[in-house]
Amino acid sequence: MVVNSYIPVDLKDCLEELERDNYWLFAGGTDLMIRKRQWQGASRKFKSPVMFINDLEELNGITCDEDYIYIKACNSLLDVYKSPLVPEILKKAVFTMGNPAIRNMATIGGNVANAAKVGDTIPVLFLLDGKLELKSKNDNRLIKISDFIKGKYDTDLRKDELLYQIIIPNKFFQVNYFNKLGTRHGDILSKLSVSSVLTIEENIIKDFRVAFGAINDKPLRDRFIEEKLINKEISQGQSLIYTIIQDYRTLLHGETDKRSTRRYREETAIKILHNYLKEELYE
Repeated sequence: MVVNSYIPVDLKDCLEELERDNYWLFAGGTDLMIRKRQWQGASRKFKSPVMFINDLEELNGITCDEDYIYIKACNSLLDVYKSPLVPEILKKAVFTMGNPAIRNMATIGGNVANAAKVGDTIPVLFLLDGKLELKSKNDNRLIKISDFIKGKYDTDLRKDELLYQIIIPNKFFQVNYFNKLGTRHGDILSKLSVSSVLTIEENIIKDFRVAFGAINDKPLRDRFIEEKLINKEISQGQSLIYTIIQDYRTLLHGETDKRSTRRYREETAIKILHNYLKEELYE
């Protein structure tokens, strides 16, 4: 049941109202409505007022400069997918999320701020060294997404703040790899995901990153393991694959639930990574 609702006229109005009251921020609503569902019927339990922010002009749009790409929080997943400015790895993840109707409604900011374990944009943004700009009436904060996401449905967002935009370094990668497994192709929710970017120049591995999603309570990315490959010749990378695989295996901590077992999640993710590394480094 909605206690009441509010539609701000602009971002200033939105932030002033957030300071006055504790609102549920509603953009596309695709994640929020699931979190608030009642199995007995279609009604949803909102114990706080709801603020509808999707149509705020200041929260829509995708721009870039020489150093960064700026994605406002209320861009739909379809907007993100269609933008020529968005990195290919993020587009690959977005294309697997839900169905066309969901992608047209769901927002990238909602996917991040919801912090669901199965949120597919989050591990990719970990991979891309994404940062988040958070706004309140009297403050602006810039925070790494890896610090913002504390765990499943747990973030560093304060009561009077909203997620304003996502900031990604403007960088090109030769290889953009994203693979996820789920129960079905329509409305697919991840059982696990593996994302990676890779750049090789003159047989030297210049950049290598891996992130796992939907296994641990927050995405897993380990820079120490990545450093084992960076600035190595491809032949050295080939000899390090087994070590890297074992390193990642020790860091995966899945859980068994109604959709999958812990062993399936961890072993399948490792197999996907192993096959990907063999394909890219042995060719």
